[in-house]
Amino acid sequence: MPLPVTLASAPAPALPTMAHLADALTGAPARLVAALAGLPPALVDAAPGSLHALQTVWPPREWLVLGVLVLLQRLVARLGLWPYALVALPGTVLHELAHWVTAWLLGAGPSAPQLWPRQQAGRWQLGAVKFRPRRGTCWLIAIAPLALAPLAAGLARSGLAGAALDGRYALMAWVTAATLNAAWPSREDWRLAAPGLLTLAGSAALLVGAAWGWVRYGAG
Repeated sequence: MPLPVTLASAPAPALPTMAHLADALTGAPARLVAALAGLPPALVDAAPGSLHALQTVWPPREWLVLGVLVLLQRLVARLGLWPYALVALPGTVLHELAHWVTAWLLGAGPSAPQLWPRQQAGRWQLGAVKFRPRRGTCWLIAIAPLALAPLAAGLARSGLAGAALDGRYALMAWVTAATLNAAWPSREDWRLAAPGLLTLAGSAALLVGAAWGWVRYGAG
């Protein structure tokens, strides 16, 4: 019987550097949001068909609002565990639900998500899900929160774009920013996903190599 695995949501990520912010402010709003999320500008430049394409869907105001809110969430982390846990609560719930739903669909017998913040081994833990992974499924469960990124995009598109700046807008912006902030898997998630992702990448490389060899030598 496989041992139970616990996936815990990550502590507050590192704040973006001033170099990132200064570089982003001279570019498109997509670069600003990426910098506030702690991503290097080069990553945005390398994906013109993703972040820059979203800029044509969302007006710059929505990019700016989400970027500022993501930054504020990370600044709140400086105030302590409980203030950050409250601000990040919608994202934490969705992050753990992503793990739970994926584990349930894959027959890994997940336990109910734990959403009570605590400090463990010197690190913050906002939530956790325990499950018993089957062979080859652990990496899928670990990276499940990545699905929150398109969810955040949908929330922003349907609830923010063109909406009046009122209480409903503020609530939707908070939930959307928290969802976007929670879309990146935690360090523990990546640790559990690494063997499966490396195996997948190795298998893909072997298939590509075999196909190239067959086309280059076998077909002739």
